[in-house]
Amino acid sequence: MSMLFSPSSRCRHCLSPLSQRQYISHIKMVHHAFGYDEESEDGSYTFTNWTDYINEEDSTFYDDYFLFDGKYFVSSGEIRDGILYEWISLIGNPEESEKYRATLTLASPKFKVPRIEWTIRVLPFTMENRPDFKYCSGIPVQPILAKFVSRNCQSDRGDMREFVWKQKVTITKVDANSS
Repeated sequence: MSMLFSPSSRCRHCLSPLSQRQYISHIKMVHHAFGYDEESEDGSYTFTNWTDYINEEDSTFYDDYFLFDGKYFVSSGEIRDGILYEWISLIGNPEESEKYRATLTLASPKFKVPRIEWTIRVLPFTMENRPDFKYCSGIPVQPILAKFVSRNCQSDRGDMREFVWKQKVTITKVDANSS
């Protein structure tokens, strides 16, 4: 059975009241979210992330979404205290998230710099709170993220943004007993 939030749950971007079941539709229609409604053959999805405030302490990104294994996942991120935190969460039953891992690969859309890659657990989706950052990827904005960003580039939404970088998310299903 899918766990749904109470009617008092709110979108973390605009504070609209909605249920977890409504979230993907909401971010598509209201926030013009970029995402994938069809599953990829290899579980990989590429997103162009952006912010206009790379050195700000409080910089939250709009969520992206993708479909894998018949379920919707949400890619989220924010910059806090000079660290870029990113996480992947599963919409649905919180226990289901334990069956998945996400490998995040960061690359520059313009510059030839080494890619960085890390694997994190998929978290249960929540609209009301960001996760404990110890379960997220975390990389310093300076000097690491700064090497991957391009200045004044086009986002997935087609508009110009100050700082842009590419990220590939690859989802795998794992044995629920593995860590």
